[in-house]
Order: sequence, then structure tokens, then C-alpha cells
Amino acid sequence: MRLNTACLWIGLGLISCLSSASADEVSRQLIWPRSSPGDVNISADLPDTLRTALSSNRRLLSFGLVRDGKQIIEHCQGGAAQESYANIASATKSVVAILVGIALDRKVITSVDRPLSDFFPELNGPDVDPLARGLTLRHLLSMSAGWQSSPLICLQR
Repeated sequence: MRLNTACLWIGLGLISCLSSASADEVSRQLIWPRSSPGDVNISADLPDTLRTALSSNRRLLSFGLVRDGKQIIEHCQGGAAQESYANIASATKSVVAILVGIALDRKVITSVDRPLSDFFPELNGPDVDPLARGLTLRHLLSMSAGWQSSPLICLQR
């Protein structure tokens, strides 16, 4: 399981814990009703202005603007579509960190030092590296492996 995938599922799990909804229900709730800019007190020309400005950034694949729970702008380019997945790298960690903070505050999670196997029991399986069994939520949040290693050791294997 890749780190970003683990972050995403922990994030969805935390959202469902905090909202008393399942992860599938949370995923469905992430689709906002559409609205026009004027309905939420935004200048009518803002969508076109943003699309023009964003289209010059070739690294940007998609952008959305939600206000008052309503989607005002959805902009996709470079082959991306609303259904596309993108590698958002460390942004995942920030979202999960916020959700973990909320979960700690609400006592849904008692400690960031809990092993990931509490959330992913399959990490206790016989085919999993024993070192991975010691990984904690803290390791996931800090993107640290939780054990000491050297690049030279990896090259010698």
C-alpha cells in the first residue's frame, strides 16, 4: 500500500468517523451542487477570469471553487476530467493531518503513536515486512519510515 493511498483512506475513514457516515457516503457527499457566481455573491466575470489565468499554467490539471457548499467553477485541462485522479503528493498529508487533529480533539483517535495496523489489520499479515508493523500514525503524518536506514544499505541489497 502506497503512503498517499494510506493517507487517503485514513482521511476518508476519519471523515466518516467525524461525520458518522461511511467512507462511501463521504465520497458521494464530495459532489457539490452547482450554482452560478451571482447566487453566492461572486462577480459574474470571475469564472472566465480564472479560467484564462489558469489555462496558462501547464502544470495545473484541474481547479474548483466551492462557496457556501456550492460548486461555482470547475476547470480541467491537459487531458484531465472531473473523474480523473491525480498525484497530489504531500497535499494529502496536510489534509490528513487536519483530520487527525480534529479526530484527536474529538477523542476519536487517542494518540498519533497508534500503530497503522490498528487501521489496516492486513499489515499484520505474514507477507508484510516486520519493520512495517511498527509504523505509527505519527510516521505517516511526518512521512518518515519509523526506522533508521541508509541509502547505501538499500544499494547493497
